[in-house]
Amino acid sequence: MHGTITPSENWENKLYIARIDKIGLMPPKLIDSVALNTSGNFTYTFDTDPQGVLYQVSQPCKGCNYFKTISGNNENSFLVVSRYEKKENLLIQGHSEELYHLISMTGSDVNSKVLQLRNLRQPITTLLHQANQLKFGSPERNQELKQKIFKRILEEIDLLKSQLQVVLDTCQTPELLVVGIYYLNEAFLGQLQPVQIENYINKLPQSNAILYRTLKSKDLTTTKNKAGLTLPDAKLVDIKGRHLTLNQIPGKYKVINFWASWCGPCRKANINQLPPLSTKLRKHNIPIIGISIDKTVNQWKEALKKDKTSWLQCMEVDPILSGLIKPDLEGIPLYLLVNENNMVVLEARSPVQIELFLKQQIADF
Repeated sequence: MHGTITPSENWENKLYIARIDKIGLMPPKLIDSVALNTSGNFTYTFDTDPQGVLYQVSQPCKGCNYFKTISGNNENSFLVVSRYEKKENLLIQGHSEELYHLISMTGSDVNSKVLQLRNLRQPITTLLHQANQLKFGSPERNQELKQKIFKRILEEIDLLKSQLQVVLDTCQTPELLVVGIYYLNEAFLGQLQPVQIENYINKLPQSNAILYRTLKSKDLTTTKNKAGLTLPDAKLVDIKGRHLTLNQIPGKYKVINFWASWCGPCRKANINQLPPLSTKLRKHNIPIIGISIDKTVNQWKEALKKDKTSWLQCMEVDPILSGLIKPDLEGIPLYLLVNENNMVVLEARSPVQIELFLKQQIADF
């Protein structure tokens, strides 16, 4: 593949190439990177690797690395199919500031169709953008508008599920089948189960491609992610030095937010996305528990002073949860929604996922 990604001072002149081996919320496997020249031009040749079929190409924000870019609604990335047995001249045109939303692909019929599948999600991303832009007017009016937007988002998600299932029902191209399953899993908030896609899995070929093999073995990361995991009663210390444990924090549901002071998307969520969610959760007695994976207490406290968060902020006395969840390896921000028994019911990469999930669980949320 080759093309031009118009540079921006906010983004690194580099693209990361990561291979998707499983369908789920887990970050894909980083395999390579390619530099953009001063004009944003690049050329990259995929290895003739029969193990790979679907790749995520992402551009890191300035000063960030791979793990700090694969998270949240602002993920600056796109999907590419590479078929090792076929040579294609894929041309990509885009802009760093809108890499995910404004991109074109030509020279590869299958990747043009990949982009068409991705574009089925555009009504949802447009509505999410509208919700995030609600800054003016009274808080009550903004909340009313946000409720209307999220109702439309739920309707669009149901429509997206139907559209993807229609495509998958008639699709015979293996590469497009896995892309459709990928986006269907997103529409199900990462909770897609093998039984829901068994007919599509059966259409995949016997192959050395890891993604085909994991799907045919019905090995979705949704069955191995944190959902269903009961968290231990970890010892925590809050910003005032008070000690408490996870079990001592009441709530039918609890939101645990793994973050760090050095994580740009985490800080943005602290300032823009989590405050309105916290207000709504408080009405239903659902606490947010921020757990920092910072190595330095002073950096953690300084970040909290700047971000002015209003919910509980802690660090672990011993890295029990961090050792179990491994957020430093899987990428942050990472959100876990747990029930009163501290069993994980949802693993999410965005506060929006939590809100949409709870709307389906709580009638007046």
